[in-house]
Amino acid sequence: MLGAVLAQTTVRLGAEGSTVGQPPTEYGGVGPYATPAGRFTVPAAGAYAIFSVGFASTEPECRVDGVGRAAEPVSVPPGDYGGDAASYAWVATVRVPAAGVWTLDCRSPDPEASYVVGDVPEIRGAVGSLIHWPVGVLWLAGAIPGLLMVVDTARRRARSRGVPATAG
Repeated sequence: MLGAVLAQTTVRLGAEGSTVGQPPTEYGGVGPYATPAGRFTVPAAGAYAIFSVGFASTEPECRVDGVGRAAEPVSVPPGDYGGDAASYAWVATVRVPAAGVWTLDCRSPDPEASYVVGDVPEIRGAVGSLIHWPVGVLWLAGAIPGLLMVVDTARRRARSRGVPATAG
């Protein structure tokens, strides 16, 4: 069961260690760190990451006006992006249909939370897709080796009970 507990942390740390490049470019955001109005300007249509700043919740409900759907949350938010001034965790992805100015709205339990929009981090290897898997699936995948050991041990014990002892 330890594998189930550690699976999420292992994926998060793997994503942080496999990230290519520098801290992402910031295009704007919402909250005291960013801009209270929540405006951001992107140079092209496509996917952009929403990062929590500092200790902001990694499970916000974020929407971009005019996009028509909520941002897609990252199941296992990798952090450790940023620099000395602030650390960021990638919490969601939003897709915008065109370049221009957009408005971000993120609801969080912390009224002082800040969220910024930036480039989607490039993460090498399979861990780049694992951060989007449902957490329950990751827990199950982490538990499988331990469950297989339990099944094998139970099978061996059942087999040894069914075999008569030999006299020596």
